[in-house]
Amino acid sequence: MFAGQVVWAASQWAVIAVVAKQTVPESVGEFVIAMGIATPTFLMLGLGLRALAAGDVAARRSMGAYAATRGGGALLASLITLAGGMAAVDSPSARAIVVAVVLLKLADHASDLIYGVGLASGRARAAGLSMMVRGVGGVTAAAATIYATSSLAAGIAAMAGWWLVVAAVYDRRTWSLARVVWRERLGSVEGPRPTGGRLARVWAVVRPGVPLGVVAGLGALMVYVPAYYLNAIDPALTGIFGALNYGGLVLTLAGLAWGQAATPGFARLIDEPGRFGMLLGEVNGGLIVLGLLGAAAALLISDPVVARVYTPEYAGHSGALAWIMIGATGYNVVTVSGYAAMTRDRVAWQPVWLVLGVGVEAGLMWWWFDGLTLYGAGLAMAIGASTAAAGMTAMAAWPRRRQPGVSGDG
Repeated sequence: MFAGQVVWAASQWAVIAVVAKQTVPESVGEFVIAMGIATPTFLMLGLGLRALAAGDVAARRSMGAYAATRGGGALLASLITLAGGMAAVDSPSARAIVVAVVLLKLADHASDLIYGVGLASGRARAAGLSMMVRGVGGVTAAAATIYATSSLAAGIAAMAGWWLVVAAVYDRRTWSLARVVWRERLGSVEGPRPTGGRLARVWAVVRPGVPLGVVAGLGALMVYVPAYYLNAIDPALTGIFGALNYGGLVLTLAGLAWGQAATPGFARLIDEPGRFGMLLGEVNGGLIVLGLLGAAAALLISDPVVARVYTPEYAGHSGALAWIMIGATGYNVVTVSGYAAMTRDRVAWQPVWLVLGVGVEAGLMWWWFDGLTLYGAGLAMAIGASTAAAGMTAMAAWPRRRQPGVSGDG
């Protein structure tokens, strides 16, 4: 699964590189704005169903309820994205990109839920292979189509088409095999089972998914806030910032993998505050060191690398990229601390710190708007993410309130 995530992240970076090499920064900016509207919306209404399904190893919720919830959320997210996108852009090419991005997100949402169900059913390898095939094939389809048609929207639509083919042919088989496992567990695992009518079963999925979706959506919003402000100044700046922002994908991948790997350890230590805090400090400390190394690399060697991966137009912004790396580190600390807090049943408070971080980020850019540059946008992103990270870490590390009659750490 981890190898699949690596290939997937690399393929997303490759898509931006292809777009940057075959179009102009303004076109990249149109793509970034479309993604900036679609990603937070789809994540928020996606309700974190992949994580929820992956943890449902006892099959306490029906697969049909997961599918119905995902379908309804995807439909609503599509309508909101189309409405918001059409209002935010006015050129025919930009509106075509919005439509293509919606198709891309729909295809991604289908496979995303199947990955969660597959993980709960012991098919992590199938999910990882699917991510590899989708990533490499999607980049190839997009690059070939953009080269042949000179249309970014057509390239994105081609990538969406490939993803849908993989979902319909390969991922569908994973879903079918998982259904067999699900039915076996319904009769063999003790505990509450899905009961009531269809609406009751769907509600059993929606209720725990809402806080997960809110957290995911706010986290994505934090990443895209700079794009909204820069687009009001110069769409080309949005394209350059978006391309540089994908440099943080490596750090984001590390944070997700690190957080997922540490979650069982957090769960085992929830009643041992000292050891829990030490583990949280070790993991977040490692992420901070990694982020500082990434920022140093951005300052020292990023210009020639960026010029080669994209075009020379995107080089010369090493300071902005360094702050983006710091911002990505803050986001990773938020992610890991969120996993830790989840083991202590502190999901409900996570949106508070994310809203604070987004507010700080947006407020700084509004304050600096008249002279806002890529450097300033990166700095605001770093400060906002660090604010959220500090709050989330403190919330996760705060000792649990002991239940009456429960002994100490032992």
